[in-house]
Amino acid sequence: MSLELFRDRLNQSRLHPNDIKWMPGWFGQFAQNRPAIDGLIWFSTEDVLKFLQKLRDGKVPAWRRLQAARSLEWYQPAR
Repeated sequence: MSLELFRDRLNQSRLHPNDIKWMPGWFGQFAQNRPAIDGLIWFSTEDVLKFLQKLRDGKVPAWRRLQAARSLEWYQPAR
């Protein structure tokens, strides 16, 4: 899905307004060096773990890491 569709999906959800505000930023940070194929950002479980470990090593608080992980979950096309 495109990042625009991802934002639309978040806006139509019942997520907390802070999640809707920050989740696109977390996903954008994760996806920034990943190529899009047919408008989709493909990633593996290993990619997610490395991203979250990088955040942890950067002293990002646990609640923000959880929000980052949830943003990747919401990006999944099967949702």
